[in-house]
Amino acid sequence: MKKALNIAGWVVGVLLLFVLVGFTENELAKVPYQNLNINIDTEGGNFFVNQDEISRAFINRGYESGTVALQDINIKDLETFFDQYPSVKKSQVYTSIDGTVYIQIMQRRPIARIYSNNGDSYYMDEEGWLMPLSPSYTSRVPVVNGQINAPFNLYYSINFAEEDSINTDIPGQKRLHELFLVVSAINKSKLWDAQFNQLYFNTDGEMELIPRVGNHTILIGNAQSIEEKLNKLHLFYKEGLNKIGWNAYSTINLKYKDQVVCTKRTHYGIN
Repeated sequence: MKKALNIAGWVVGVLLLFVLVGFTENELAKVPYQNLNINIDTEGGNFFVNQDEISRAFINRGYESGTVALQDINIKDLETFFDQYPSVKKSQVYTSIDGTVYIQIMQRRPIARIYSNNGDSYYMDEEGWLMPLSPSYTSRVPVVNGQINAPFNLYYSINFAEEDSINTDIPGQKRLHELFLVVSAINKSKLWDAQFNQLYFNTDGEMELIPRVGNHTILIGNAQSIEEKLNKLHLFYKEGLNKIGWNAYSTINLKYKDQVVCTKRTHYGIN
């Protein structure tokens, strides 16, 4: 008997919950749109989109304050619209019973700006996708140039973080994949993120890092064992260049396992 009463009470509770939810949704549907609250994630210091731009776009979709009810605001359509922005990673739109529409925008974060041989210039983001430049904002990220032929319109749909997504027989695709691996490794370290502002593909298709401090070029070859190469460089900086001078060598070669091969700068005065 007691068990039957407990079940009956549970059923009644569930029914009341459905009635309450239905009532709340019905009341919410009648609430007029009054306010717009926009939150844009600017982590990493990126400002590709701003609140005024999002607000104008919202109004241009036909939503004027006080003229429409919350039930007439197409949330899915708005999210699809904002997700199509080249610099937007994800958007979320929702409403509250006080008549406020909330729009949350998460921006994509570029990690490098690429200058292709065909004249294209664009970003690569932290997830390995290419993204176009913005007419209103320029991100301060390392630049990549040299012997790299990678047209944006052919490669924008490829995820260069995933080796299975690329054709390694095509030099442009292979180099963008290796670029992603190298720049991602650099971004993990505050030291390297502050030290390197350019990556160059030389005539042999090998990568060179151009530092902010020190008049030298760092040859890394390819992305293989990049963490180990950067660790060798850190030790060499600490034990070598700190003692003999940061401009003693013109080239620091990290291509070889367990070795750092350097080219002396002419007339620098070291033995």
